[in-house]
Amino acid sequence: MLKKVQKIRANRAGKSKATRENNLREAKGEVDGFHKMKGEGYELQDIDIKYNGNQGLDQVYKHKETGEYAINEAKHGKGLGQLKTDKKGLRQGSQQYNRDRVEQYRKISSDNKRLTDDLYEEIIDGNVKSYTTSYKGNTHHEITAPYDIAKPKFNQPGNARRIE
Repeated sequence: MLKKVQKIRANRAGKSKATRENNLREAKGEVDGFHKMKGEGYELQDIDIKYNGNQGLDQVYKHKETGEYAINEAKHGKGLGQLKTDKKGLRQGSQQYNRDRVEQYRKISSDNKRLTDDLYEEIIDGNVKSYTTSYKGNTHHEITAPYDIAKPKFNQPGNARRIE
């Protein structure tokens, strides 16, 4: 996680104020996601699935006990409305979106081949959980298959659990 934050900070040099502020918001969302996923028993994997600038996946995790992968879409804003739909009609956090992003990454990069191949196979088999966290909204949701409808992890807004 520290590497990712340092990378964001390094990229800030020489950028406009608006770009620096956007990078800071992005970093806050990712740090918040890290803490929430850690509280669920996941460890952040040392992989950055990004291509064409900032397209890709925010965070890839593996559960400490089960070995199960999870992908987290970290947002700075206030909830599920922050999840975007791409030009292909794929919504961030959906299994189809995650699969597409890993496929695209595999086409352009051979970095972390073993991990990306393993992750891809697990996505195909339906074994990868998908989450979204919202820094300002203080929420943590699991996006469930087969319909990829975002369902609150914690049912009532007052019960949203912030892991510190």
